[in-house]
Amino acid sequence: MAKATKLNRKLPGIILVNGSAGTVRTLGITNVRSLIDNVVQELQLPFKLHVLQGNEIDACVRKAIAEGVSAIAVGGGDGTISGVAHQLLGTDIPLAVLPLGTMNLFAKAVGMPDSLEAALRSLAHTIVVDVDVGRINGRTFLLQVSFGLHPKIVRMRENLGYSSRLTKILGGVRAFFAALADPSRLRLLLSVDGAPNAFKCPAVVITNN
Repeated sequence: MAKATKLNRKLPGIILVNGSAGTVRTLGITNVRSLIDNVVQELQLPFKLHVLQGNEIDACVRKAIAEGVSAIAVGGGDGTISGVAHQLLGTDIPLAVLPLGTMNLFAKAVGMPDSLEAALRSLAHTIVVDVDVGRINGRTFLLQVSFGLHPKIVRMRENLGYSSRLTKILGGVRAFFAALADPSRLRLLLSVDGAPNAFKCPAVVITNN
């Protein structure tokens, strides 16, 4: 990490919750909203809550950037978090992560508590640190991006549907074996340290953080 500074508590911040996120569906949006409101009021955190659908988040982030908020805390899946991070690149507005996705992989990678309440309480004494950001085809990713087999499995899992972390895992297992029955191979030209290598493989995964 390149730097560590305290969060500016003098300016208001916002909490963005994707109403369709996995843990939100599990806990129930009313319970999530109530918990966040209670902790924010108890600790007098300078954050205003917005519960939005995925297609509403970008506009809310753009407005927050224009208004110069102190921070944006995002509760959603890794895709939602990466989308907000993309908009915050080049600004001084820090991004906080709340574990409200289904798997919460990036939240775990940066050491956020597993429970929503504990993560909210951490905002009262958090520090701001730098993390690595990856880009591919103009899109930002914080944790990983993949091609080939994995996206195919994800599409099949989404078509199966899921309502919790457990059913998402089970759906992923079903999709994995179904995808293996008809694997496709990618033709790749990879340059490492200036040396080109051509090869075929069923999947490519690029990881970060």
